[in-house]
Amino acid sequence: MYEMMRGIIRQEVERVAFTRKHPRNATVTSVDPDTYSAKVRFEPHDPDDPDNSTSGWLPIQCVATGQGHGIFSLPNVGDPVEVAFVGGDHMSGRIQQRHVSEQTQPPAGMQPGEHWIVHGNGAVMAFKKDGTVMMGGAGTVPNRGGKDPATGKDSTAQTQQPQGKQALTLSPDGSLSITHKDGATIKMDASGNVTVSSNGKSLTVDAGDGDLTYKAKTHSFDGDLQVSGGVNATRPITAPNVPLTGIAA
Repeated sequence: MYEMMRGIIRQEVERVAFTRKHPRNATVTSVDPDTYSAKVRFEPHDPDDPDNSTSGWLPIQCVATGQGHGIFSLPNVGDPVEVAFVGGDHMSGRIQQRHVSEQTQPPAGMQPGEHWIVHGNGAVMAFKKDGTVMMGGAGTVPNRGGKDPATGKDSTAQTQQPQGKQALTLSPDGSLSITHKDGATIKMDASGNVTVSSNGKSLTVDAGDGDLTYKAKTHSFDGDLQVSGGVNATRPITAPNVPLTGIAA
């Protein structure tokens, strides 16, 4: 009797275990942004019975979400994902994980211990290993390339060439730099010194109808100086070997 009961219990456990759905790998086939859900094709799929390998609309798990706020990131068609089933119930599937693959590779240059948020066009917000925080616009991070499995063509998000290098960099020593895509920079070093470089472009300061005040121990100008309007100086202005006209000292 004891052995028979053990056999019955074992069969029931195996039956329940067999009917429980375990997490499965899948590929996204359709995305609905309005409901934050997607359809997937389970892998490996059956080419002779594609309907048996395709899911209905599944909710996509968020990093964080609340009423009116959260962190959201929709997958693209062709992205590899993992589908989990709450309580093993095949009717309660949800997309909870995404994977790095040939089609979805991480940005080149990322190091262990770093956190990067990268847009498909190459814009990035990176928390670097040394404590630096770097934010860059489109084209800052060229990805490594790949094929879109849905079309078989090169994925523009993966193969786009850098269009610029505009960036905001905050360093742990307190320095800060802003870089334009054409190379102009505003730099503030750890001591508070500020350097502005236009990289050969024009630099214009326009106060309109307001006042513009320069205050420093000394002022140095390297190059021609043109003044349109009167200049009133409370101290003598000297310019060796240069005639000064129209200046009241």
